[in-house]
Parts: sequence; structure tokens; C-alpha cells
Amino acid sequence: MDWAYFRDEDERGRRQTVYAFVYLLSFSRFMDVEFTEWMDLDTLLRCLLNAFEACGGVPKEVLFDNMK
Repeated sequence: MDWAYFRDEDERGRRQTVYAFVYLLSFSRFMDVEFTEWMDLDTLLRCLLNAFEACGGVPKEVLFDNMK
């Protein structure tokens, strides 16, 4: 799993950032993407639970890419 981000402007011209939580199972290549406004721990845990539900289970191991 990893995060990506996208910067854009809203209707009023204000800059905004949208984050994408990307979850990829290495063997089946099943991918789940969830867009969020935050990249905090609560959001990470919610996204992980949503990804587990979407793929129908919990893998034996989860690898995080460069988490600080």
C-alpha cells in the first residue's frame, strides 16, 4: 500500500490536495483505490479496513512503502 496525491484548484480558484490510498495485492494484482482529504492514521486504518473488505479478506502480510 502507498499514498499518492493530486493538487488541483476548486471552483473558486483555491488550491486543494486530494490523497489516494492505493492498495495492491502482489499475487492477484487486485487493486483498491480510495480518495481522501487526509493522510492521517485514522484515515489510513479506515482505508485499510475498506481495502480488506473489498478484496474479501486480510492477507498474511502487508507491506507499506516508505511510511514515516
